[in-house]
Amino acid sequence: MLPTYICCPKCRGTLEQNDNSLICRDCTQQYPVNFNIPDLRWPRPEDDRRQQALLTRLAVSYNQSDFSGLVSMLSATSAEAEHLVSMYADYRLDIRRGQKFYRMFLERWNDIFGKPPLSFDVALDLGCGTGKGLLPLATDYAGVLGIEPDLPSLLLTKKLLEQENITNVYLVQAYAQVLPVKDNQFGWCHAQNVLDHLFRVAPAFAEIHRVLKTGGAFCADSHNRFDIFSKEPHVKIRWVGWLPRAWMKPYVKFRTGEVYEDIHLLSVFEVRRAFIQTFGPHNFRIIFPKVEPYGYPATWNRIVTIISKIPLINFAILAVFPSQLAIAQKSD
Repeated sequence: MLPTYICCPKCRGTLEQNDNSLICRDCTQQYPVNFNIPDLRWPRPEDDRRQQALLTRLAVSYNQSDFSGLVSMLSATSAEAEHLVSMYADYRLDIRRGQKFYRMFLERWNDIFGKPPLSFDVALDLGCGTGKGLLPLATDYAGVLGIEPDLPSLLLTKKLLEQENITNVYLVQAYAQVLPVKDNQFGWCHAQNVLDHLFRVAPAFAEIHRVLKTGGAFCADSHNRFDIFSKEPHVKIRWVGWLPRAWMKPYVKFRTGEVYEDIHLLSVFEVRRAFIQTFGPHNFRIIFPKVEPYGYPATWNRIVTIISKIPLINFAILAVFPSQLAIAQKSD
């Protein structure tokens, strides 16, 4: 059943079920429903034949495979280098990662605002990927919305939810910059490893601000463009972010042979500017994350904590730290 907070992304009108599609009662725009997942992307995208072939394979194997089997099949179709295929497969299979990030978000929120985030009925996982961040939300909230533009990822998420017997999550294919959601609906929204895939950050933040209730929380992490400590996490080479953006693709192609697409690393300054434009200058903080969720030893958190308490030096290190954590609250 379609949740009451879902609406037409084009005009925010009321959607009605019409066979295997949804149609807007107000603007008559029609949206397909694939595998019981509404495609509410707006503007409407062009057909992707490569993705359609992958979806056909996933659909054939869906009932005979478990979550890990579908991940393996998805990995086998990848054109990426072998070490990257293995890395992404491990990333998708590590469902505990979502729990670690969620608990980090909650802890950091409490540290900054001095209280737990407001408790509301529904939460939003923006860019839910293959569902790791949805699992802890499904435990803490009566209802959860998972939004992701990539349908193959949503099919894996659907399988994971079925395996875990989770029934209070609704999945929608949509873009972060045009959310198919009514105003003032969620008390919590998080985005795990998502911001560096948003090519238009400010519009996405504006949409998040719109759909949050007053007092609602937004928590997100982002790989830092100007990281000096580690390799670029998507292609595993150094210094990509320090290049002019126009040089990044050819540099990655030259070094690895990989196509560098759908990645837009952000600096601390870019994230800060987007938050000021949408949440205001006093309703957010950009801080150090805990390093344990990223696979580093928990003891390293002590070092990061010490650095974060040193005036001036803390911001200089944050500007070149591998990741940044952003915490915001909607005040009006």
